[in-house]
Amino acid sequence: MLLLLLLTAACTKTTSGRSLSRTLDQHQEEQRQWQRQVLSLNTFPNSTPASCEDVYLVTPKARESQSCSLGATKQFMGPLNSWHDLRSLLQARSFRREIILTHESQMDATVQWIWRMQCMGYSHTVVVARGEHFCGQLSKVLGEELGCVWFSRSISYSAVQAAQTSSSQLQPLLAPNEVTLFLEDPALARLQLAAMMLRLGGYNVLALDNDVLLQDDFYWWTRQPDYANYQLLVQRDVTGGLNTGVMYARGASPSGPTAWALAEGLMRNIRWMEQPQLPGTFNSTFTTCREQAVVADSIYSALVGRPIFLHCLDTRQLDRTWNAREDGRKRFVDANTQLIEPVLIRRSFSMSRPGPSCHSPLVGSEGLWALEGQMRLPHFRGQWPEALGGRALGESGGAVLKAFQQMMREAGPPLWPDPEDPSTESAAAAVPTERFTQMSRHMACDWSSCGSQGMFLMLRRQDGNRAGKAPGLGGGLPEQREPCVVIGHLGMTPDRALGKRLQLMTNGHYNMALMAAVHGPGGPYFATNSHLTGLAHFSSAIRAGMLGLHTKRGQMIPAPRVIALQPAALSPGPDPTAAAAFRGGGSNVSPLVLVSKDHMISVMEALSSVAVAAGRTLGLPRLSCDYAWMHHEGPAAASASAASASTTVGTFQPFNGSHHIPWTYLAGQAFAPYGPSLEALSCEWLAFAHHGCLHGPVHIERGGHVHMNPHPAARMLLSYEMDHLLRQLPPKETMPRAESDVGAATVTAGIHGGSISNLLVVPPDSLAGPDGVFNVTLAQITEQLSRIAPNNTIVWMERPMRVVDLQGHMSVAHRQWVTHCCGLSWPQSHNHICFWEY
Repeated sequence: MLLLLLLTAACTKTTSGRSLSRTLDQHQEEQRQWQRQVLSLNTFPNSTPASCEDVYLVTPKARESQSCSLGATKQFMGPLNSWHDLRSLLQARSFRREIILTHESQMDATVQWIWRMQCMGYSHTVVVARGEHFCGQLSKVLGEELGCVWFSRSISYSAVQAAQTSSSQLQPLLAPNEVTLFLEDPALARLQLAAMMLRLGGYNVLALDNDVLLQDDFYWWTRQPDYANYQLLVQRDVTGGLNTGVMYARGASPSGPTAWALAEGLMRNIRWMEQPQLPGTFNSTFTTCREQAVVADSIYSALVGRPIFLHCLDTRQLDRTWNAREDGRKRFVDANTQLIEPVLIRRSFSMSRPGPSCHSPLVGSEGLWALEGQMRLPHFRGQWPEALGGRALGESGGAVLKAFQQMMREAGPPLWPDPEDPSTESAAAAVPTERFTQMSRHMACDWSSCGSQGMFLMLRRQDGNRAGKAPGLGGGLPEQREPCVVIGHLGMTPDRALGKRLQLMTNGHYNMALMAAVHGPGGPYFATNSHLTGLAHFSSAIRAGMLGLHTKRGQMIPAPRVIALQPAALSPGPDPTAAAAFRGGGSNVSPLVLVSKDHMISVMEALSSVAVAAGRTLGLPRLSCDYAWMHHEGPAAASASAASASTTVGTFQPFNGSHHIPWTYLAGQAFAPYGPSLEALSCEWLAFAHHGCLHGPVHIERGGHVHMNPHPAARMLLSYEMDHLLRQLPPKETMPRAESDVGAATVTAGIHGGSISNLLVVPPDSLAGPDGVFNVTLAQITEQLSRIAPNNTIVWMERPMRVVDLQGHMSVAHRQWVTHCCGLSWPQSHNHICFWEY
């Protein structure tokens, strides 16, 4: 129960007023006015709702849909050995016949996903894990709120093949009513559990990746006319295809095409695993097809009425001419597309409400649209046209496939007819059809299309609560405001695992306090918590678990010791007179204005040299999104950026001095906005959000030895993280204090001035270069540091400084840091992932 005991008062906003009928233009203007005047962004609320009444304050739609399940589910943690176990799981964890599934990934990512679900009032969740250890670690945090299962045994394909080639008789793979895992991949394990739940009948399954966030009540929207009569809803991918990371099966028959499509994705991979030589016959090297591709192919098969392998077979690794030949990939894709396109119908979605209408500047006159179709049980008489890839599957009589089909048959309802058997054609045709639709981008949208336009930002009032209403216009009652996106799906960053967490952080969907509670004071920061970085070779050193060995002797992660530029030394935006208001105080220091991106890189590189000299973590300064070099230069630049991300931009709206959502002027693919309000919106440059920037493998011990260490040196705090760190400290520790400010009385009393001073001042003989940075020597910095207590959490720099004579291990460490950090050396970095449009 750690999550519930450590965190209080959650995700709250005021209740809604009555809904008013508005035109699209009125909705957009009121949305902007509301954002500008009333809302604050991202004030880091880090707790969970205590009851459904708290949820209804945040999301009034949940009261109408009655989707809140807090307090209505029971803990279930254990293995799945039989269909009885699965029924017990559903009895404990389902709510009104609804269940939400995700699969194991990194521990911290899973904890954060569960927290986000609980903020929406959804406790009817189940995590499909690889084994008991993962669930055991989750239970230490979530206690009675946890639903976590694993399959106690799995199929050994090598053992089956060995038994088949020996003279001994093959024993049954499964006992009656027994269940097992047929494919080890975590996403395919989630798919198997979803298919098994559908086979029981009467349950609705929402399958989600754990890199999604929810901003509005999903169930309320699925009951609206746009979605009310569909059995399978899938996210429309940025490419126009299907993204099964958001997939909802509702009211599907246990013997119908939806259940078949999910099971077919498994059966195809089972047949490829049973006959590993088969992919080589069509010049492929895979052993299994990834979950999203194989399920998309299965859904298209149900729409077309025959097997489709468009996504699994479009890559032929053993045929170097496949992509170039007219009779290669082009003919294969065209033949499949000619079958798929006619069965999919374009449909439009209502944009009368504020949430959907938020997309108008991006979608233009086309409006919100997606594709729909009728799913049926496929039947093809065992015919494999060469143009569609030929015989993509081997014989259907494999022992493992038969065991899987027998397991699914034991759920109770009749199993679907064999689509390859000519004698079952009429039985397949008699199975009722089911309706399929892609979700609109308002319902489920990716980061490149929506998140980078500000649509994932958690809007908040200045009191820190989520905003529930805005002042009524014309004396009327306040009107409820809706998020632009119901489900946000993260991704599309070069440093994927790290970038996704940064998107959650800056948009207000990440619980920093939870990471501190679980890992210790250094838990929330990429630099100190390697669990957050996604690096398996770092995390392997601490695989004892979330509460286990993160540092020497198994202690909790300490907070980083930081060095940073004092806030008044750098203008946060292009107008230096606004610095005091933005920073929350005045100063006699004339702030430096960053005139270009190159200027910013030069200053940060200089600060990094001081950080290495001090042996501290560099805290990046907060920069306003008002800088012109953070914006697109015009419609052409915005369109080019959108094209590189495979998304679209509607009407370009230049920056007029006031930020609004969605923004087409801001380079959202390169900068991540956050801040206390739209009037003081800060931007994080994504070029700093890399492993090579935030921590480094060169670790400097006190004795001066340089060696590779599995716990990388903490190099840098992002400005977002720096803001969070400052809020955790007493005010006296965050205020810059020069040695002259300490007072003679302190010194004469025998107290060393270093215990109070925390400011590095510019030496009197130092001169500033053209970039406004003062050149200093290592001796000058070392002398000042000797008078500052080493245990100070923060040491401030009076002005931007550069150490010009780093030597030895310090020079090696700094050179390695700069050359491997995209942001410190862009665009000449040695980091191979610095290809992004920064």
